[in-house]
Amino acid sequence: AIEPRLYAAEYNRFQSRSPSNLDAWGFVMRAMPHVWTWGPAADIDAAEALLMRATEIEPDYPRAKSLLACMRTARALLGIVDPTANLAAAQEMAERAIQRDPIDPWTHFAAGFSYMVARRFDQAVEALSEAISLNPSLAIAHTILGSTYGYGGLPRDGLHHLAIAERLSPRDFTQPANLSIKGMCHFVIGDFAEAVRLEVVAVEVTRREE
Repeated sequence: AIEPRLYAAEYNRFQSRSPSNLDAWGFVMRAMPHVWTWGPAADIDAAEALLMRATEIEPDYPRAKSLLACMRTARALLGIVDPTANLAAAQEMAERAIQRDPIDPWTHFAAGFSYMVARRFDQAVEALSEAISLNPSLAIAHTILGSTYGYGGLPRDGLHHLAIAERLSPRDFTQPANLSIKGMCHFVIGDFAEAVRLEVVAVEVTRREE
C-alpha cells in the first residue's frame, strides 16, 4: 500500500532529528510506526507519548487528536482499560478533530473505529464511509468497515470491503486483521470450516511477523 510507505519515508526523514527540532507533524510521523502495529500496550504507550508531544506544540492539531482517539479505542479493544469511559473520550476527541479538519480522512476514521468498537453500527458505517470517500486508498478504513458489517450481521458486505483492503494493502500490518475479520464474516455466514481455516492462517501470519 502507498500510504504506509509514505509514512515510513516521512518517519525516516524525521528519525535523525533531535526532538527539540521537531514540529507537530514530525512527532506524528515518529508515532506512526507504533500506530500501525495496532498492537501491544508498549506500542500504544510509545505512540501516545509522541502524539502528546505534538499536541503540546499544537494543542488542537486534528491529526494528532484523531490518532490519540485511535489509541484510546485500541486500549478499549484490547481490554486493558475501562471501555465505556475510554470509548466515550475517544469519540469526543475524534468528533472535535472532525470539526477542526472535516476533510482529513483520519479524523473520520478515528470516529468510525471508536463507534465500531462501541457497537454503534450506523455511526460507524457513516464515519468510515466518509473516511473512504475522502481517501479511497485508506486500506485500514476498509478493514474496520468490513469488521463493522460483519458484527452488524451483514457479512457479505464485510467481505466486500475486506477484499478491497487486501487489494490495497496485501502484505502490510493489516494482513492478520483482514484474515481474522474474514474468518468472523464466514462464521456469521455459517461457513464454519472456512472461518476456522482463516483464523488459523491469521495466527500463523501473526507469529511469522513477531
